[in-house]
Amino acid sequence: MYYAYAFMNVIVYIIYAVFLIIGAHMTQPLFGLLPLLVFYTAKYTGGFFWYSFAKMRTTQLFRWLIVCAVVGCILGVASLKYPALLNISAILLGLCCSVLLPTYTTVLKTQKGSKKSQMLWSALLACCWLLILVPVITSKQFSFVFLWIGLAFFFLLFLPIKNVPKIITPTRPAQRYTGLIAFIVLSAMLFIVKFVRTVEWQTYFSSIVLVILFLVTCAIMWYSWHHVRAFSTTLHLYSYADGLLVAFFFMVTVFEHWLTAASTLHVVYIPYIIGVLLSFILPFKFSRNTLLLIVLLCSWGLVYEPLITVVAIGIGYSHTKFAADLNGDYYKAAIPALKENALLIKNRFYRLGGISIQVLIVACIVSLSWQRAIDLPEVMHTVIPTILPVITIGFNSLMTIFIGWLVLKNRPSSN
Repeated sequence: MYYAYAFMNVIVYIIYAVFLIIGAHMTQPLFGLLPLLVFYTAKYTGGFFWYSFAKMRTTQLFRWLIVCAVVGCILGVASLKYPALLNISAILLGLCCSVLLPTYTTVLKTQKGSKKSQMLWSALLACCWLLILVPVITSKQFSFVFLWIGLAFFFLLFLPIKNVPKIITPTRPAQRYTGLIAFIVLSAMLFIVKFVRTVEWQTYFSSIVLVILFLVTCAIMWYSWHHVRAFSTTLHLYSYADGLLVAFFFMVTVFEHWLTAASTLHVVYIPYIIGVLLSFILPFKFSRNTLLLIVLLCSWGLVYEPLITVVAIGIGYSHTKFAADLNGDYYKAAIPALKENALLIKNRFYRLGGISIQVLIVACIVSLSWQRAIDLPEVMHTVIPTILPVITIGFNSLMTIFIGWLVLKNRPSSN
């Protein structure tokens, strides 16, 4: 399962890198930063959108994800002539990437024998096909890039997927509406959080909005926790902690290199992808607790800025191993009626962890702007360089306490 997870992880982050490059090269609202924000938002909250389709089988969901990606790439090619289409492309690709990893892994677990082997090789070919883009991804030939990505997903559309035996899963009428409401609320919140860093807001108003949205996020987290009782709370805490650490890593590195005008692609994302690739090349095996501690150790490396490239490789390696291991634990712990949804449930708690830390950090930044009566762009350039190390040390200290407690609580029995 490590290989499957690593393949799909590479595919997802190459697509993210493409939108990052588009955001860096283009200045027009319809063909620049906005598609990146839209893609990022849909990628983080799409799991709640798909959650609203209670009766959709995992194999059906996987095919729909691939169709979304192919259509999104076609619109990306057409966006050269009609720039507004790039935003629709970003939504479709974001929805695809939001649950592509857990869905593919779940489908793979249901296949046996030669079919599983064919799925692995097909994913590897698609991954290698996309890796060819890495040397030319910094070019401005975005139509070619979208065409290349679309062909990679087109290969995946013909994977030999066999439907698993039909399982009757208990569904609630409110599930459809709960998923849609969570998707809309979290999408609006995350979009505001990302957008607030790029524009000058009336800071008092934005502070109130962020506080309200954070409280709504807490309510959604409570609801998610309360209505998934078939799994151990410990598994949800592991997934939530992983989401916190990975999202914090990307947010801090983007902040640091945005301030220095350095390339996040070469310093952060490519090393991260290298770490993902190393996760299925190197044969080392670690326990779940050890892998989470390695992710935490890498997060501490953010305190020393020259180590960021090494930290990116370490995060890519250890997070991929940890997530794949946790996928297996979720799948084993699920009752038969929840087998198909186990990894999607895990994905939701991982995403909630990422959303939570981003809201908290941006709320702190906006509050500083309000407290010191300084415009937000000025805060980003003058205050952030001095407080970012403090935020990093504070976050990692709290995570050390939390993860230390979690690891001690769930250490293997000596009997």
